[in-house]
Amino acid sequence: MRNIIRAFRLERIKGRHTRTWLIMLLTAWLLPLLIFIFTLTLDRDPEMYVDKVVTSWFDQVFKGVSAFGMLFLPMAVVLLTAQVNSVEHKNNTWQLIETQPIPKWSIFIAKYCRVLVQVLAVILLFFAGQYMVYAVLYKLLHIDAKYYSLAVSWGDTLAYILNLFAGAMSFMALMFVLHINIRMTNLLSTCAIVSLLGYTMAKVFFPDIPAWVPLVQLEKVSGGISEVGAWLNYYARLSLVQSVFILVIGYLFYYYRNYKRYFFKQYGTLAFATATVLLGAAAAYWLSQPRYQSSYGRSVLAGHIDTDTEVKELLLVSEDGLPMAAIPVQENGDFRLLLDSLDIPMARYSLLQPVNRQPVTAYKDKPSAFFMTNGDSVHLYIKMRNGFTDMDISGDRRAESGAAAGIGFSNMEQLKWKIENDRIKGDEAAFLEQLEKSYRKDVKASGGYTTIDGYAVAPDVSGRNITLLNLKALSLWELYGKMKSKPELSASDQFGFINRLREALDFNDVSLVAREEFADNYFRYLNRNKEVTDLQKPALLEQIKDDRVRDAMRYQALRSLLDNNALDDSLVLAMYDAEIVKISSARYRKALTTDYASRKARTNFAVLPEFVFEDENGAQQSLRQFAGSYIVLDIWASWCPPCKANAPYFYDYADKFKDKNVKFVAVSVDQHINAWKTHKTRNPNIVNWHTSFSSDFIRYFGIKGIPRYILISPEGVPLQHELPMPGQSGFETVLKQYIK
Repeated sequence: MRNIIRAFRLERIKGRHTRTWLIMLLTAWLLPLLIFIFTLTLDRDPEMYVDKVVTSWFDQVFKGVSAFGMLFLPMAVVLLTAQVNSVEHKNNTWQLIETQPIPKWSIFIAKYCRVLVQVLAVILLFFAGQYMVYAVLYKLLHIDAKYYSLAVSWGDTLAYILNLFAGAMSFMALMFVLHINIRMTNLLSTCAIVSLLGYTMAKVFFPDIPAWVPLVQLEKVSGGISEVGAWLNYYARLSLVQSVFILVIGYLFYYYRNYKRYFFKQYGTLAFATATVLLGAAAAYWLSQPRYQSSYGRSVLAGHIDTDTEVKELLLVSEDGLPMAAIPVQENGDFRLLLDSLDIPMARYSLLQPVNRQPVTAYKDKPSAFFMTNGDSVHLYIKMRNGFTDMDISGDRRAESGAAAGIGFSNMEQLKWKIENDRIKGDEAAFLEQLEKSYRKDVKASGGYTTIDGYAVAPDVSGRNITLLNLKALSLWELYGKMKSKPELSASDQFGFINRLREALDFNDVSLVAREEFADNYFRYLNRNKEVTDLQKPALLEQIKDDRVRDAMRYQALRSLLDNNALDDSLVLAMYDAEIVKISSARYRKALTTDYASRKARTNFAVLPEFVFEDENGAQQSLRQFAGSYIVLDIWASWCPPCKANAPYFYDYADKFKDKNVKFVAVSVDQHINAWKTHKTRNPNIVNWHTSFSSDFIRYFGIKGIPRYILISPEGVPLQHELPMPGQSGFETVLKQYIK
């Protein structure tokens, strides 16, 4: 230990009057300012802070951690490792430093320790710089503390620092070993930095390219801290193991620096080096094998909700919106649902707020739905503040939930976009080649996903994903035939890849019925690969032998029938009445009542009852005050993206028809009054009112989704229960039919 301390002091003396601290300060202090300025250039909307949940500094600072971990920290590592060894290389003073009464291994360790200390200082300075820059700029910009808090989560921050430091150790060891053994320091550093810049630019334009091998662990740990509460996540620990083997091999070459030929004649040393390489390769291979998360052994869905409004209940729903169970929420925000008494097929589930049917979503790329089945234990932490929601998922099935959010079969979705926008070139054979290539890429991506703790997607869900990909590929093949006016392609058996997909399908998994691709392909299969209309579906269901699958498919068929606005209302309702009695599951029958009520409401053309609304001053208002005028209603909410997308068109029509006998009324169903008042239009030709999503008005019209546009006559009779979207040409056409 004395020798190491003495060598470290020599390194400190030698490192004085160098540019080391300049490198560290530029990397750690200038970067936060640049990131913050860049963020402001992307978010110049004056209402950028209105809809945000109360966030801590810990949440905000990690906007820049990814860039720091992938580019700036590796660059600092390259420069610092080069600087530690550059003096000896440039002045050829290795013999001089080795004449000191200090063993060579002490010199080697001291140099590496110096790099470790400097890199740790860079990381600490980066986090301190982030905090100070954000604190000063928040004060200068007068950002409301209602939406942002500078409170520090010390435990999570320390965990992130440790993970970044440990994740960088394998790259540090690699660069240190290369710099200490290769004399051409400048050339090596230049090549490394150019490679880093090139890789970063490639990542910007091609996000799907695989991680650069030296940066795999560092890139992974930049994505977050452990989800199971460990100080170091799986990739940070893997980086530590890798660094040990790299340093051992690097030291052997450093020790025999002047005797390279002699090194290869030392059979014991050579055998040791070979054994180290083989052992390191075996350890890396073992660590890289998939790890599956073991169950907690409890069958429960539990969690906590942090909200600024009263939430008494949450609704657990399946992928197709089927209510599974109501979950009571205690006064302190805790909730708990035992799954033993429920039938929970392996599938994705989500939560709804029963009051307004608004989904509990997660921020940005985090999963909003979670995989679950009987026997799993899932924990949710939910924030609901200022009309904004965020959710963190922990417990069982983290890999499955994360894969569903992070993958999404992106290659197949991209190919679908090309088909819909007529971007496919070539004949059927060329398209099949593209389809197979996209299919194989998504198969590889879905099977290769791992969490930050190294957990892979379980085999049962991997098999489910493969089935979904098969179904999606067949759906794209049918879509291609429609777009090319060749519907006969979907029934053809001349294409080997399509035939293999069909042969691999298994239609006995009830958990997949909720997926649109499954139901569409199953109906096509029952109809001998021919297209099926909503009116044909009920008759085809009699071929299904499995009662559970038949009930689930009938549920899907009736939902599709009720949503088909092109069919006559009386025909739809009559067919529904004939088919609903064939469903044995009470849960499916109950779930269809809302859809049925919504469709039946379309047949109601009597004079409207007197509904009560609220204006921005809290006064009660009624539609009857506009008696003698047509009324165009826009049912919307601030959290609804389609509402916001159609709002400018609605405003334009209000201006266009301002001299006509018509009133344009925007009715918000926001749960938070402040959110409505903030986002309501200032257009003088539009009346702004508010109502609850559970009000008599919403129930009367059977509104289950927004936006919804309704036209009412001067006599107070509904003329159109569901107008086309204002962004579509049909909206103005319908208005002109009535309003002269």
